[in-house]
Amino acid sequence: MARRLAGRSPLSPDVLDGVASLALIADSTCALMANGGVRCWGANPFGMLGDGTTENRLAPPDRDVLTGVKALAVGFAHTCALMATGGVRCWEPTILASSAMAPRPKRLTPPENDVLGRVKGIAAGGLHTCALTQNGGVRCWGQTTWGSLGTARRPAARFHPRPTHSPTCRLSPPLVTTRVP
Repeated sequence: MARRLAGRSPLSPDVLDGVASLALIADSTCALMANGGVRCWGANPFGMLGDGTTENRLAPPDRDVLTGVKALAVGFAHTCALMATGGVRCWEPTILASSAMAPRPKRLTPPENDVLGRVKGIAAGGLHTCALTQNGGVRCWGQTTWGSLGTARRPAARFHPRPTHSPTCRLSPPLVTTRVP
């Protein structure tokens, strides 16, 4: 006799229509809508859903938290959006904002300004994000313990993607730009 576990089979009906792609990690989901909007739901202990709260959301919201988006990347406690213009916007609440290495205010909603421009792809890890630039370089930022930023040192934290060259690393650090073969 087969045993069915809750959450192990698709729900019906669809929880959201008009979705172009999904980005998720652990207990949070973000949908990139076909019209370029972003809607996130699930666990929200750090505010990564972008709705201005740290309250969990059990269903997709009715409104977009950001528009004009081309791609999404979701990390453990942050969300980044690649804008249709080639810019990147991230909201990285409590965990990254309270780092002793770079204290900053919490951001529980998407910012109005890009943190980086001329980008064609993004990906997020647990506490870091990397962007593939239009010229083929890689820039990463966030927090690392095991070298995920490519800085050739640990621990490290970089909160702004600036070019820095690292001869020991193939993929650049938060502030490293190298050519990807």
